[in-house]
Amino acid sequence: GWLYIGENWTGSSSNIRVKKFRIYNRVLNPSEISALYNEVDLASGLVAHYPLATNSLDISGNGYNGTDTAITYSSGSAVFNGSTSLINTSTATALDAGNSFTASVWVNMSAYPIINAVNAMSKLTLWSQGWMLYTDNSNKYSFFGYWLPTTLVTEANTYSLSTWYNYVITYDGATLKIYRDNVLVGSQASVGTITPSATDFKFGFYN
Repeated sequence: GWLYIGENWTGSSSNIRVKKFRIYNRVLNPSEISALYNEVDLASGLVAHYPLATNSLDISGNGYNGTDTAITYSSGSAVFNGSTSLINTSTATALDAGNSFTASVWVNMSAYPIINAVNAMSKLTLWSQGWMLYTDNSNKYSFFGYWLPTTLVTEANTYSLSTWYNYVITYDGATLKIYRDNVLVGSQASVGTITPSATDFKFGFYN
């Protein structure tokens, strides 16, 4: 599947700014999650790294570069216009979650969702495969994975607009976890493997 960033349920983009996305093929421990929050680079298990400061190139060395549609870059982040913006990257299976996975991203919402499922990032085939970090009209972020016994974990508290947050999601084959700003804000036991997606990894997109 492709990896998507910044699009909503209808196929239009989110009102969101995104930066410093990383994905790992292992579960980071709490001290490593703290290091990411404090801007320390971690190389072990790194699959893709998109600073999103001036472009959507993957600087991990693995070559999963993005293709921009209607993206602008400002103050070190990718800006999605709320209608047509999209960053589309790769269908590589390395970007699937499986049962050993960490993803980290900084997000800043400029408007609350008025419909369900505005994605910060996803590698998802709708109704069948993959994973996503998304927000909806609850004004909370959730980590979702197909086809686990329990597919979803949601953070406990709402977020504020025009504020930068670091979200980290992990799955170890037993527990879905979501962290906000270096604090564990949601945990859900669910034993299994997140089904790989045949769709590409995107920022800000719901497919």
